[in-house]
Amino acid sequence: MNEYPDGTPVVRRLGLGSVVEWLRRGYADGVPAQDYVPLLEVLHRKLTDAEVDAVTRALIESEGAPFTAADIAEATRQRVLEHPGDEDIHRVAARLAGAGWPLEGFDHLM
Repeated sequence: MNEYPDGTPVVRRLGLGSVVEWLRRGYADGVPAQDYVPLLEVLHRKLTDAEVDAVTRALIESEGAPFTAADIAEATRQRVLEHPGDEDIHRVAARLAGAGWPLEGFDHLM
């Protein structure tokens, strides 16, 4: 699910800026700590590890970043150690869907 049927990576087709903008619209007031791990899980369903890293770096480097590099490092560590529940993923996916994030592959949660 990290690419379109023609093999084009999601970030390449949509552009890094579009992904960052979806996150900003979905989390206009910032990402609450309880959403870090499920947010990474949702992003990893569409993006490669390198793309998720690029998106998080772009958010951190931009003005008004919703989280810090330390937050991302901790969330990434937690993602490896724990898997967010369906309720957490649904909450994050619903926020991003409201901002226009493509949700193919999440039908079982909606």
